[in-house]
Amino acid sequence: MKLKTLLALLLLGLGLIASQYSSGETNSKHDIYDDAKAYGRIYTNNIFRGKTIKNTFNFNTKKTTEYGPAYANIAIPGGLVNCNTPIGRKFSYALCFYSGPAYKTGVNPRNPMLPCTLQDNGVIADCDCQLISSNGVDQGIPYGVGIDVISNLAIYEMNTEACGINGDKCNNDGVPPPVCDAINTNLLIPGADFISAYSTALQENYYTDGVSGTTNCETGLYAGCMTSPCYKTGRKDSNGQEIVSCKCPVYRGPFQIGQANQNCDANKSTPTSTHKKILSRTKNYVWSGKYPPPQ
Repeated sequence: MKLKTLLALLLLGLGLIASQYSSGETNSKHDIYDDAKAYGRIYTNNIFRGKTIKNTFNFNTKKTTEYGPAYANIAIPGGLVNCNTPIGRKFSYALCFYSGPAYKTGVNPRNPMLPCTLQDNGVIADCDCQLISSNGVDQGIPYGVGIDVISNLAIYEMNTEACGINGDKCNNDGVPPPVCDAINTNLLIPGADFISAYSTALQENYYTDGVSGTTNCETGLYAGCMTSPCYKTGRKDSNGQEIVSCKCPVYRGPFQIGQANQNCDANKSTPTSTHKKILSRTKNYVWSGKYPPPQ
């Protein structure tokens, strides 16, 4: 067989693998999203670029709920703890709740485009997210952290012990959640500039007719960005707000988008003409999402 033919077959095979990940299809003999050990190895090697730091960080691959592992971003009712930003110093965190397609969403025309680009490994999405400052738009507003999706295994276990499995001790009895202290002191993930969390600071920019909303989606790929590591990009949006890049774990399953009336496939939504030139056929996009179990 000629060399050109072999190369063509190899490229075709790689293309099929990439398309399987982007569409949510996987080999029935090996599902990376259910292989926690392999998944954790790929994710950890990527965010630390092959450096071994087992003494300071272990990626949480535990099945923290009956619905999936920590990286599935399962939103159990009452499983969100509120964290107060530190007093007397500057503090920032990333908001990826509205990230996903490669076009602007929301009702504010000044909203930035916040794409989540799926990597070829199918495990990580590089999400553009908005940086929220404690001295800026959300001064005095606490941020939220899902206790079942904490990415650092040691901090997750400390939080479970302090708050209880359902977070009752922290939410009802006022016990300080250890995860808040870890984020406030930038110790959750070594080397990260910021951590992704939830905030209501910008929700009015994404309300539909002045009302918040969601879109429920059938099984597909989505990025669960909660407590993901984020890094400076040097970019700002038209409002002067900093844009950072977060490495969000990807999962396959039913999910929910934090905006109403959205197309669940971030690739199939039609962009405006001003954004068409930015889209690339070689890229695949996924929504930042979560899965709220039926009540």
